[in-house]
Amino acid sequence: MPRRFLFVLGSSRSNGNTELLARAAAEQLPGDVEQQWISLAGHRLPDFGISGTTPTTAAPRTTNSRCCSTPPSPRPTW
Repeated sequence: MPRRFLFVLGSSRSNGNTELLARAAAEQLPGDVEQQWISLAGHRLPDFGISGTTPTTAAPRTTNSRCCSTPPSPRPTW
């Protein structure tokens, strides 16, 4: 079975660090390996929303009493 690689570029910047690293890795693949590249910047994604949640039905925020009620430790003075 031939190998295939899908490269998904999720950055809004073209030629960003992640893309440059992915392209450098792809150059090391044998020539007969199929590559497919998708840039999410070129696709219109739907707005994010949580269905069934409105300001009146949203779950109340809770705090973790173990980590949030304790004040931060004082910074050391050197």
